[in-house]
Amino acid sequence: MALSDECEGFKKGRCLFNPLKKRTCCCNNEHIQYAADVASILMYFKIKDNILDMTWKEASLANDDLENYKAKVEYYLKEHEDNIVINKLKTNKPLTNLDVKELEKIMWHEIGTRQEYENEYGDTPMGELVRSVVGLSVEAANEAFSEYLNSNNLNSVQIDFVKRVVDYVVKNGIMKDLSVLGEYPFDENGSITEIFDMGTWSGIKKVIDAINDNAVA
Repeated sequence: MALSDECEGFKKGRCLFNPLKKRTCCCNNEHIQYAADVASILMYFKIKDNILDMTWKEASLANDDLENYKAKVEYYLKEHEDNIVINKLKTNKPLTNLDVKELEKIMWHEIGTRQEYENEYGDTPMGELVRSVVGLSVEAANEAFSEYLNSNNLNSVQIDFVKRVVDYVVKNGIMKDLSVLGEYPFDENGSITEIFDMGTWSGIKKVIDAINDNAVA
């Protein structure tokens, strides 16, 4: 407006988008109208770009030139955590034969082929793969270890160790390689044999085994 000599001045008026209070407005002219039209056009293309961007993300899942099979799997699983079977794995529920068939349909038909799966993951069970991608929910992990997290018979060091196991399975989904328990951060307060008696450790290991077993498919 500072570059135009055609402004007729200013007046008090009600804004279309905030009509409750009168405000000082520039009198309407062709420059104001032009600016409004340009703003509307820019907004239209901004919205269109956002829609196209969302569409591209979905389309890229099926485009071999954009993503390999592993990337497709990880993208699909994270985008479909509400799928009944995927949710079962995330919440530590055991799978049925029908659930396994559903996973095969997803991995071998919707995302790619059985050959692509085997080329990428070998003989890794599909349930373990899904769990490794989506992890285990905090609620499910805490429930599984509740006997030890809420126990009055464990000391603070022992409870801290169990909490670290919970953190691990939440992030990684399973714990098949127990040798990690001899590494940081698990060994910060001592080894397993130094922290637990065999009876208590045996019970904790059974919980870990059960979490792993529920991911087998």
